[in-house]
Amino acid sequence: MGALLRRLSRQHAWQVFAAALILSLLSAPLRASPTHPLLFLLSSALGAVLMFVYPILIIFGFPPPYSTPLRRRIAFISAGLLCAVIFSAALLPTAHLGLPDWLRVSLQLPLTVILLAPFFIATGVVDDARRALGQYRLGDCIGTWLCIFSYPLVGVFFLQNRVAAVLVALDAKGLPAHGRTSAV
Repeated sequence: MGALLRRLSRQHAWQVFAAALILSLLSAPLRASPTHPLLFLLSSALGAVLMFVYPILIIFGFPPPYSTPLRRRIAFISAGLLCAVIFSAALLPTAHLGLPDWLRVSLQLPLTVILLAPFFIATGVVDDARRALGQYRLGDCIGTWLCIFSYPLVGVFFLQNRVAAVLVALDAKGLPAHGRTSAV
């Protein structure tokens, strides 16, 4: 994953933006037909990949000092839950579980937190690496989180340069990058 993150970070922001825009435009007609669950499933999967791929790449692409095993486990659980939500929405679009309102509402908050966890974790990973480099300033996490959350369309222009600069600086300072440590 580290090599893929590095390769993506070397791309120009406008190239990534154009690819995301083309993928979203191609998947939009697939969602139009509710009678074909497989097309809906494909469209939903493309949308989830577009939204969640960069936070997952950051979490699994940065080395362990910045991306801990706990952070990786939570991201893995979130990805599994996302797959379950996509499959259930595509294959059982009108099914209701018949849960009481209080139970349904009480389950929504934890499930939403787990689904959105990769965005918060990726923010922490990038900010921990920036702290190790001495580049972090108070409040940077807010801008990083907003850019990770809106990565495919808006955040790419800011975050693409930030992640690339962090990866280059980690290599230059000899700090762990790419899952390896430098020989001293």
